[in-house]
Amino acid sequence: MYKNPSQSNKVYLMRHLFNLKMDEFASVTYYINEFNVITTQLNLVDIKFNDEVKALILLSFLLESWSATVTTVSSSFGKEKLKLQAI
Repeated sequence: MYKNPSQSNKVYLMRHLFNLKMDEFASVTYYINEFNVITTQLNLVDIKFNDEVKALILLSFLLESWSATVTTVSSSFGKEKLKLQAI
């Protein structure tokens, strides 16, 4: 289903990505795996995000309780582009 690059599949996957919210009781590993699955599926339908955009999306979905981590990671790169592997 996800390999079919129809517009409806693209919309479905984008909604799935943007509605992904970390649950207070879910593990970060689970959340990152979900994020990776969705971005891989988007890639299969020709919607590609560069590494910096993936890192920014991932950081933006973290809970408020992670704000110190988000600030630290964001600040550590200065003017350099964020790298998903660094998170």
